[in-house]
Formats: sequence, C-alpha cells, structure tokens
Amino acid sequence: MPIKIVVVEDDIDDRLFISGALEETGEIDIVGFAENFDELADILNHQRTLPDGILCDIRLPGSTGWEMSEKCKHIPAFEQVPFVLMSGTMPSYYKTEAAAPNIAAYIVKPSLLQEYRQFKQQILDAIQQYKMARSTGWRNWAPRLFNGRQHNNFQDI
Repeated sequence: MPIKIVVVEDDIDDRLFISGALEETGEIDIVGFAENFDELADILNHQRTLPDGILCDIRLPGSTGWEMSEKCKHIPAFEQVPFVLMSGTMPSYYKTEAAAPNIAAYIVKPSLLQEYRQFKQQILDAIQQYKMARSTGWRNWAPRLFNGRQHNNFQDI
C-alpha cells in the first residue's frame, strides 16, 4: 500500500518533476499539491484520512516550510503529520531550524532525474523512521539529514 503525501511546492516545474518521479513505482501516492499554508490546510481538512507525510519546500512565497510545520504542530488534527523539508541548498543554519518535533527530515532536491529514485527512498525512510520513533515514545529521535548520497542524524553533523 503506497504512502500518501501532500507536496507543498510553488515552482510548477519542480512540482511536475517531483510528482512524476515519486509516483512512478506506486510506493508514494501524492494526494494533493499546495503552494501555501491555506491551500495545505484546505487539503488536510478535506482528506478522509490524514496523509502519511508532507513534502514541503523550505522557501515559499510569504512563508517557509518551518513556519508551515510550526502552524500544523499547533492544530491538533494535523500535529502528528511529519514534514519532510526540501531545498536546493543546505546552509548550516538549516540544522538548527529543522530540529522541530514534526520535522522528519531535511532533503536536498535532486538536480538530475536519475537522483529522484534516491530522493523517493529518502522520503519513504524518513516517514517510516518518524512513525517508528513516535510509536516508541521518541527514544533516540533526531530528524534525518539527507544530503545527496549520505544521510545522518542532525546531531551527528
């Protein structure tokens, strides 16, 4: 059964690239696209069941992925949905910003089509690890950092 995610991305080209790459194998089902918090809230409010995760660009017009995750964290119905934040770069301050309770991972957007298979696996791993950590009382939990071919706990960086 595929995991269900909502993609928050304002760039139409990235949205098309991401959706094609993520849905090709049937492991991920994109249940909606949003460009801002209001659109995300509308999608979440109209789902029969909440998605397994939210794949969210960090830089959005008028907001950031961190701000969106923070808003969702304060809405009881949405607080358990993990965010996987993505961006084309990885400045060092992202480590501090992304260490929020509902952030499962930070992923650098692939620049080549062939890198999207790894990108998809990183999303699947991050959501699975987040759910496992939540079910075990958050023991030894730290958001994951996926930087190209490596992944680490944020605390290891």
